[in-house]
Amino acid sequence: MKKTGLASYQNLFIFVLLSGFLIDETAYSQCSVAPNISYSGVSSNYTSETPFTPLIPYNSGSNPETITVTVGSGLTQPINVTLDTTGNVYLIENGNNSIKKIALDGTITSTDYGFFEPFDLVLDGIGNMFVSDSGHNVVKKIASDGTVTTIVSGFQRPRGIVLDHDGNVYVCDPYNLMIKKISPEGTMSIINHLFDWGPAGIDIDSAGDLYVTEFNYIRKVTPWGSITTLGSGYFYLTQGIAVDGNHNVYMTDVSHVKKIAPDGTITTLMGDVTGINNVYYPVGIYLDGLGNLYVCDSGNNLLKKITMAYRIVPDLPAGMAFDTSTGIISGSPTVTTPTTTYTISTQNSCGANSTTVSFSTSSTLSNEIPEIFKDLSIFPNPFNESFSVQTSFYGKAILYDVLGKVILSQNLENGLNRFDSSKYPFGNFILQILDSDGHSKTYKMIKK
Repeated sequence: MKKTGLASYQNLFIFVLLSGFLIDETAYSQCSVAPNISYSGVSSNYTSETPFTPLIPYNSGSNPETITVTVGSGLTQPINVTLDTTGNVYLIENGNNSIKKIALDGTITSTDYGFFEPFDLVLDGIGNMFVSDSGHNVVKKIASDGTVTTIVSGFQRPRGIVLDHDGNVYVCDPYNLMIKKISPEGTMSIINHLFDWGPAGIDIDSAGDLYVTEFNYIRKVTPWGSITTLGSGYFYLTQGIAVDGNHNVYMTDVSHVKKIAPDGTITTLMGDVTGINNVYYPVGIYLDGLGNLYVCDSGNNLLKKITMAYRIVPDLPAGMAFDTSTGIISGSPTVTTPTTTYTISTQNSCGANSTTVSFSTSSTLSNEIPEIFKDLSIFPNPFNESFSVQTSFYGKAILYDVLGKVILSQNLENGLNRFDSSKYPFGNFILQILDSDGHSKTYKMIKK
């Protein structure tokens, strides 16, 4: 969830300074008045034990519209974008091997930092920037004082990059078919190695689930390693991805920007046969704190902004969903929360409107990750000529060296599994154990 705390509309002014114009590309607006929405039948409390009928907005005005505008032109292969907490904009211009900063006062600076084909960037809460320097096969950190350091090497063309709330950095390593995790201390580990084509874009939700683009697919990777595929067959050469706090997923492919709603419905936001809202090779997509999407239209050297038909602030409690195309509130809470007021905003070309709903939630559900590996044992460790894995399930064992190269990949039987390690070099390894449902756990192994 690549959001900033601030999602300021003044950024629109900045991009007008940059481009000299702002084009409204909203298709077929037929409004006569602004929307006028409201919700009825809202309960004061929703519980995990009692499913509720989805809340559908009533509108007495003209239909809400998703509005798209071009907010930046004259760029050189813009490939990814982010905003900081004060509203400054940062763009990777792949064609210039540089990062362009557009400050709130309109000042534009461009710095290359010694990059070669930089791909993605992400900011932490104190102004440090992490960049996947794809051509150099490293991840770099640009401190708030401008100091540049290489924090991890050993990638093969690293691409998407994202931060979690604990300061861990997740990086797509496509040619090694894996996602790698870098801790705040600089320790690197492998999150998953179950990709077929190589991960490209990545984002993370509040539950710690990773959303990853891979070839023609969208993958969801849970904190315990399970992978599911979203919307198979609807995408072609997927690139960037963003997920909001209400289970809407946004992604780019070779000529579209698409959305997967909480109920699985897939819609095209940009790119169609009418010539309206066309994009050419869009790559990065960024979601700000008000639910606005910024899209790097790389092939057209443009930056575009999409304001969804419906937006809600703050995010709904975990387990509940909000469809940004229809304004429907659904789901069932999995957490307990106090009474909170949620503001739902909408607009069309004739004006804007908002309304509020208030409720609390209660839940008796547990969010703990299942302890599926409680009977697992690995011995000896450190090892020499061989090591064994004792399991109570069928699964798979994958052994990596410290650079992420697969040394061993073998199915596990229910019982004792012995592995010949006599030909492995001395040193450190990472052993990943997966069960048949995709749950995984990693272990540090040492050969002496």
